[in-house]
Amino acid sequence: SLLNAEATARALSDGAEHAPGENLEQGVDVLLLCAGSGGQVAADDVATAGCLAGSLALMAGARPTDAARTAIALFDVWRHDLPGLLARSISGRKLARVGLEKDVEFCSRVDTVPIVAVLDPGGVFRLAT
Repeated sequence: SLLNAEATARALSDGAEHAPGENLEQGVDVLLLCAGSGGQVAADDVATAGCLAGSLALMAGARPTDAARTAIALFDVWRHDLPGLLARSISGRKLARVGLEKDVEFCSRVDTVPIVAVLDPGGVFRLAT
């Protein structure tokens, strides 16, 4: 989510989710998976991945792949009009069709939520500690 991209990047770069007592190795791969919509690439997902990948590059010295660089470029081009990008995306158009245009505006805010959710081994989302 754009809302917690910095918090997520910080948690990843700090190794917040490694097992207790485990040393986080240098050079750990991070996979950013864009869900898309109906088998299509969704610009909002790619831009969000770009925001996160760019933050990881700055905070942790991550070396982005070409795919990550493409996502970073999309985010950078639209960074000053993220509501516009999200409104034009597949997901934004779906939200508009059901009267949820205000959700697009809300979801386009960057780094406004300082929490990180993680998926535990049981398949339940919880707050990262």
